[in-house]
Amino acid sequence: MSEEWSDSSGKDTKKLLRFIKERKDDVEIGAIHGDFTPWAIMKNKNKDYYLIDSEAAQMGGLKYYDVAYFYHRVYTKLKRPDLAEIFLNSFKEISKWTEQDEKAFAPVLASRIMGGYFDSRRDKITSVELNGEMEKKLLK
Repeated sequence: MSEEWSDSSGKDTKKLLRFIKERKDDVEIGAIHGDFTPWAIMKNKNKDYYLIDSEAAQMGGLKYYDVAYFYHRVYTKLKRPDLAEIFLNSFKEISKWTEQDEKAFAPVLASRIMGGYFDSRRDKITSVELNGEMEKKLLK
C-alpha cells in the first residue's frame, strides 16, 4: 500500500519507503478498527463511549495502525500536534510501551505519513507542512 501511496502522493517519499522496507520485519499483526479518529468515537446518554465507522476493521491488520492513524489525523488533519502528542504519550504510558512497541510502531507511522501526503492531495485539508514535520521527526 505504501508504494501505491508513494506513487500518487506528489512528494518525494523515497526516504519513507526505505524506512518502511528496512523495518518491515518489526511490524506485528493485530486486530484493528482501521479508521480510528476522534470523529469515530461517540458517547451515548449513559455516557458510555463506543466506536462507529468500523467497515475497515479486521483481525489481521497492522498492530498499532489505529494508534498511528489517530495520532496522524489529529496532528495533520485537525492540525493539533499538541493534542496528538498528548494522546500518543498517554497511550504509551497506559500501555506500558516498550522498545519493541516503538520498533513495531515506527514503520506503521511511516506508512501513515506517506498516506498523509496522498490524503492532502485528495482532501485539501490534511496539512502537507505538518505531515513533513512529522516525517522529519520520525526519520531523525
